[in-house]
Amino acid sequence: MPEGNNRDMKREETRKSPAELIKDDPAAFKRVANSSPYYRLLGMEVKEVGERFARFRLSFKPELRQLAGLVHGGAIASVMDSAGAIAALATAEDCFGVTTAELKVNFLAPVSESDLVAEARIVHCGSTLAVADVEVKDNSDSLVAKGLATYVILRDR
Repeated sequence: MPEGNNRDMKREETRKSPAELIKDDPAAFKRVANSSPYYRLLGMEVKEVGERFARFRLSFKPELRQLAGLVHGGAIASVMDSAGAIAALATAEDCFGVTTAELKVNFLAPVSESDLVAEARIVHCGSTLAVADVEVKDNSDSLVAKGLATYVILRDR
């Protein structure tokens, strides 16, 4: 076998999809994901990740409040979208990433001062799209938002 092909094969063997990395070492994946500048800005973090599932925590801080003193819907939507995206990454094989195609959110109750937990479950994962059902609950385990998100699965070209 020519040397160039051997090098390409070795490179191919060492490349793993996010789903493979999550399965191999979920703690390491969480550390990398939680280093995201956007996650740190909002105060959210991956708490649990596995195939078809992700759990995020959004820690309350006063900077997340809108003018009426409630947690801004954009912050709630961000933690929903992030949980869904990580659940999709954990599920889609042979992809290098996902991007949001659609996010539908129903805000069910106002939040003034509470950490929030978003749980995403993948309800469909095809070759090009993944769909996540996402719920957000407050510290008292009350449902504050419910959403459905669609992600485009990005594959090597």
